[in-house]
Amino acid sequence: MEKLSEEEKNALKLLTEKSKNNYKAFEKFRKEEYPKKSLEERIDYWTALIHKNMKWQGENTGDEYDGIFTKEWFDENIKFDPEFDKIFSAVAKKLELDMNKVFAIKNA
Repeated sequence: MEKLSEEEKNALKLLTEKSKNNYKAFEKFRKEEYPKKSLEERIDYWTALIHKNMKWQGENTGDEYDGIFTKEWFDENIKFDPEFDKIFSAVAKKLELDMNKVFAIKNA
């Protein structure tokens, strides 16, 4: 196995540092900022996030629903916000989601 060059070591170090900073920023958001948001602000947050992820997924796979709405995804988001079911219902209406597709993925 080849050793990493200095350039590769530096690139890896930068990626590790960026990952740590992203994690710290998310933890701060999760613990300090998100809990202060009103229900409407949380709905707006999730609407923007899901819209962005669906757009990205559609561009990459051709199916904007692909892999997003799994049971695990819902379970994780309910842990993140116990009112996620209520929030998701509002998001689904705003984004006019195909709930047949959502439930098919969730229940697969």
